[in-house]
This record gives sequence, structure tokens and C-alpha cells, in this order.
Amino acid sequence: MPRYPVVMEVVQIKEDLPPPCPVHEVGDRITVDNGCVEGKICLPVLAQHMARIYAVTNGLPGTDAYTIACPDKGKVVFSLRRDSTRWWKTPLSPQTEAELRPSSLL
Repeated sequence: MPRYPVVMEVVQIKEDLPPPCPVHEVGDRITVDNGCVEGKICLPVLAQHMARIYAVTNGLPGTDAYTIACPDKGKVVFSLRRDSTRWWKTPLSPQTEAELRPSSLL
């Protein structure tokens, strides 16, 4: 089950690529938290990047920030950020300060 909260934010929409995006606007946020997705996301972006989002929420080694683009010629650019300071043991437990990642796993 997912271990880290992840936020996708629209950082750029390339206006020179017609037609305009009917779903996203700059500043839109999509949150993946405790296995649930909140916010609006178009299906092509979700389909293309689902494996990456899943990997990042489950601790993909590397950086905590990525830049991804939509499959429509990269018209919409997203920032994908993982909060690696937050960690929880089970998706059923509430996310509280007591659920911070244990220092033995750092």
C-alpha cells in the first residue's frame, strides 16, 4: 500500500499547442494521500503516469521531485513531489505526527 503522500501540480500550460487543455489550469493540484486520489486529472495523464505515481508513493529511490508532461505533445507540465518526511505503516491508520517515519529507517 502507498507509504508517502504525493502532490502533482500544474506548473505550465503551453498555449502555443492548440487546442487549449479542457481539464487543467496552472495551479491545479492532484493529491495522492493514503491510497486516495483527490483533485481532477485527465485520463490520458493518469494512464500514462500511473506507474510512476505508484512508484513514487511507494518509495522509488532517487529524488522527491519530478517533472512530467501530458501525453498530448507535452502541453501540460506537472510537478510531481513526494513528501518523504511523512510515512505511515498501514493505509487504515490515521496520518498523525506520531506516524512520522521512524529514525531507524532513515
